[in-house]
Amino acid sequence: MSKGGLRVIRTIPGAARLAPLMREFEAGGGVATAFSDSSLRVLESLLSEEGAVEVMPFGQVVRSVLALTEGPSMMLAQRGLILGAIEEACRVLPEESPFFRVGRFGGFHRRLAQTLDELRARGIGAAELEGAADRCDEALALKLRQMAAIEIEIRQTLDALGRRMPTDDLRECLEAPALEARPGRLFVLIGSADEPLKADWLKWLARAGWEVTAILDRAASGQHLFEDADKMAARLSMTAEEQGEASRLARCLFGNDVPCEDAPDVLVLSAADPLAEVEWVLRECRREMLEGRSAGAIGICARSLEEYAGLLEAAASRFQIPLRITRRVPLITNGFARLVLEMLECCSGDDVRALGPIARQSYAGVSRKLHMELSGALREAFSHRDEQWQSLSEWSSQRRQEIPWLAELLAWRQECLAEPVNLALWKARLDDLVHRLDWLTNSMEGPLQLRSRDTRARNAFQRALAQRGSVHQLREARQLTLRQFAAECRRIWSEEEVTVPSAEYGIQVVASAECLGQVESLYVLGMLEGSFPRRRSEDPILTDSDRAQLNATLPAEQRLGDSHLRARQERDEFYRVCVAPGRRLTLSFPATDEDRDNIPAFYLSEVERWCPVEKVHRPRQRLFDDSETAPDADRRLAQGASAGGKVGVDNSLNSVEANLAVRASAEGPFSPQELRDVLECPFRYMARYRLSLRTGRARSRWAALRYLPQKVQLAKAKTEQEARRALETALDAEIEMHFPEASRFELSLMQAGGRRLIEEWVQREFEARKIWPKDPASLRTGVAFGDSGLASELPMKGAKVVLTGQVDAASRMGPYNVLSMTERIRPRPDDAQREELSEADRFEYGLHLWSMFEKGRDAGLEIDGMHGERTLYLMPRNPSFNLPSRQEAGLRVVDLGEARQFLPEIRRLLEKAVNRVGRPAVHDEAAEYCRWCDFGELCRSSLDFGEQSDPFEEEHAPQEA
Repeated sequence: MSKGGLRVIRTIPGAARLAPLMREFEAGGGVATAFSDSSLRVLESLLSEEGAVEVMPFGQVVRSVLALTEGPSMMLAQRGLILGAIEEACRVLPEESPFFRVGRFGGFHRRLAQTLDELRARGIGAAELEGAADRCDEALALKLRQMAAIEIEIRQTLDALGRRMPTDDLRECLEAPALEARPGRLFVLIGSADEPLKADWLKWLARAGWEVTAILDRAASGQHLFEDADKMAARLSMTAEEQGEASRLARCLFGNDVPCEDAPDVLVLSAADPLAEVEWVLRECRREMLEGRSAGAIGICARSLEEYAGLLEAAASRFQIPLRITRRVPLITNGFARLVLEMLECCSGDDVRALGPIARQSYAGVSRKLHMELSGALREAFSHRDEQWQSLSEWSSQRRQEIPWLAELLAWRQECLAEPVNLALWKARLDDLVHRLDWLTNSMEGPLQLRSRDTRARNAFQRALAQRGSVHQLREARQLTLRQFAAECRRIWSEEEVTVPSAEYGIQVVASAECLGQVESLYVLGMLEGSFPRRRSEDPILTDSDRAQLNATLPAEQRLGDSHLRARQERDEFYRVCVAPGRRLTLSFPATDEDRDNIPAFYLSEVERWCPVEKVHRPRQRLFDDSETAPDADRRLAQGASAGGKVGVDNSLNSVEANLAVRASAEGPFSPQELRDVLECPFRYMARYRLSLRTGRARSRWAALRYLPQKVQLAKAKTEQEARRALETALDAEIEMHFPEASRFELSLMQAGGRRLIEEWVQREFEARKIWPKDPASLRTGVAFGDSGLASELPMKGAKVVLTGQVDAASRMGPYNVLSMTERIRPRPDDAQREELSEADRFEYGLHLWSMFEKGRDAGLEIDGMHGERTLYLMPRNPSFNLPSRQEAGLRVVDLGEARQFLPEIRRLLEKAVNRVGRPAVHDEAAEYCRWCDFGELCRSSLDFGEQSDPFEEEHAPQEA
């Protein structure tokens, strides 16, 4: 090519066809860029290490050229500044404005910014919109004039900040005199973009003596694709060279050619759901890697990457497959950003207990023991109400060594309550707080990816506040209180996004083919109608009818595209995807998604049309693969399936430390509930008592209410009013304790349910006193094992077992020694189970009866429950002392028989339980109680988390009479 000039090359899209063009350009050196920043990484991957080509964003190239003209050096406006300027302009919209009702919403600001960007790229500014409004109908004219006014406001705001639009650089270059500096060489990847202003700039640069090579997409002959690329080629006024050999596959797609005999391997994969789809695709990727293909030569394209990214990362971790995935996620999903926001909202609130969840975060570095002390201090401080923050400050000053950040946070809060300030000063205050607390240091000690993630999040929320604060200062400089600042942070950060850092090596995962490097094999996920291709949708700012009117007033080179053009561009994207891989193409879709059936994309029928049937494979999917090449996770699953449903994982503990962690002394002490748990399920015993795992579920908080009667000594209450008042006070205290960890909705349910329980407890207590009269002088509350009348040691063969814990009350009732207790939450027994106790119930109740057994006296166990019934178990029922049942009041009597018949079975079960305690057995024993176990998610035996039998299977069908 001669020195200076513009060379336009049309080529089949894809990094493989772009590579020889880059090598040719690289021989002479220069600058490479692309209209889309997402393509820059592809260009970098095509350069040799010793090449003399620099890759930079298109806007930076324009700035560099503008600097040669000695133009003004105003900085470019960042996206946040533009959105902030739009927000301020929309804050004072008149009521007659078409945008008045939506002007306060961030989503409207973003869509308006996109539409204004599109207009600027075509050379349409405020003056052009005003001129077009005079020739449109009244409704559109009002909209265009309002958009012009907002555009003027944006310009004025940016001028005051010393910033300018990227299109301003292009315009200034076009108006500048000829370049006097030494010309250079530019390689620009346009793809399929139609931007008139950039086209004019490229032609201007070529006239200034630069050697410009412009790359545009094309399809094979006879295919009507890449309309925008055709328009761009016409704007450049050059006869384009056609390069890049078109395979039969490229010629047949969306064309009229005969079926393609030399097409690469094509696989169409249908999976049950998105997770199954992702797992099968990754299994195929792993198989290719085992065959010798590098991870970098494999690509995955998910058009809806926000839906597939989490599934891909989870499945890749399970199969140990490296992924290279870059994506944008909402800022508020980052743990560090969310923690800072919660901290601000806590400081601006009126409840110190909200600090509890913040202190539990790993960033705070508070140990479990110290957190329990802090929780107590928060509850104590809250009890002072108006002086709660002062009370907490006094406590924190005494514990500065253990929790240094708490004192700093409270001091910062006190400083910020002095007077309202503007957003810019609030941003400086927040920066100071983040620096003083130094919470980010705790994530810096973790993995590199975690450090990078949190650092990006911190930079993102600081940048967002700085940009909005700069704009606010130009206006009224609204003064914000701490509460208003916290609300402003939530609003701004909820609209921000942050980039999740990518690994350096792995399978390429992209959302668009323009981000894809050279790949031999490509997997396309989510081939569904509405996803790929996406549904046609109109611009909410300028609809198709608005654009048709506006286009009638504009020159041909400035006319806007509509939703139909964007729908046709979906074909362009699918074409890029299909011609990107060198050897293998896999198209997959999930047959179902949650509760609906999916519709496969019609593109799949197009693939089968141009590719012979024998080239399209629909593989039979194996649920369980135990071959040597299968992932370890699959082989374990297959072994478990072959073992009758038990997962083939060795649960034995090999190390001495692990054995000691779950093994307890065979002598105890044990609570009856603990012994019952180990008898029912060693896994539950190990999780709850040996490892001290706590789920924190709402069910666990609800179960804790059973201790309220014991706390208030309900058995000694003299009147119903006194009992009810004491229980309600205890309920309020219990709810206060759970405030930091439960939502207000959960607490309101707990409050309502607790009051219902209280009413039932009180009614049954005083009704039971009438028909089951106790000796008042013998009544004792809070009786512990080891106290008089309740033995703490139970004899066994050559040993003894020590019991611990306490019951609500102990008393005498005629010939009976009676213990009273409140049972934990259990399934409500049906009529058939009410009289016949389960083995676990007999064991737990028997331990209490055994410990209180006194020769010459009968024993009774009075148990109130949480399902509307109080039961008196008698051993045995003495006919000479009548204790009646009263079913309508929820009171019933059950005869357990003679002690010599009942207790030997309890001794046998006790020996069985103690033997289990003495060895580290951690296997679960699934049974009916699993529906109430909080650890079923770990062992997968719970009805909530495990596999359930199909009630419609033949073996479960009802038998004919």
